[in-house]
Amino acid sequence: MQWHRSFVRFLAFVIVCLLSGCATPEDQARRSEEEQEAKRLKALETRRRSKVSTGEAGSARGAEVMVPDESRVFNPATARFGNTSSLSNKSAYTSEFRFVDGVRTKEFSSGEYR
Repeated sequence: MQWHRSFVRFLAFVIVCLLSGCATPEDQARRSEEEQEAKRLKALETRRRSKVSTGEAGSARGAEVMVPDESRVFNPATARFGNTSSLSNKSAYTSEFRFVDGVRTKEFSSGEYR
């Protein structure tokens, strides 16, 4: 029974290796891009840690400012400014508002211009 479990594990390992090795060119390109991005982020983080450890930057946030990530972009569509609550479509009930407009003119005329 012991050899049966090890054989099943070995067989599962072989199947996984075969399936992962048969990636499409698009998958291989995507994996390569992900690896390059991971390397870039690791190098960026290493530079930031060295700034903090040498004392040039007083904190991790200071290191982010000193060693910026140029790949980050600002998207105004997702930015949140001020109050982030949304308005609802429900009507608001207010007390009665009374305003008397005593200067309602139907016609405006002056002596010089008519």
